[in-house]
Amino acid sequence: IAYAALMQADSDVNYKLKADRLIDEAVKTIINHNGLDVPKANPIGTVDIEVTVLKDEIKIRAVSSMIDDSETDSILFYFRKDNFSKNRWENN
Repeated sequence: IAYAALMQADSDVNYKLKADRLIDEAVKTIINHNGLDVPKANPIGTVDIEVTVLKDEIKIRAVSSMIDDSETDSILFYFRKDNFSKNRWENN
């Protein structure tokens, strides 16, 4: 979800994509489940997403938790700053 959001056109004419602005500003962005367009009725869990600009890559870390705290899991997704189509996943 975070990668798809970063691949959207940016509203600022100085940037082609939202990812371009993120790289330029080099700020850490945290998005929690309240900021995502996910169903609210009878939720089974939550997700928190952290986007970090690294030297050569953008790192997206997603942590999901069951509503009853019975299980938590996380995954990492990286994509290259110089070529957004080059990416990799890591279990964390």
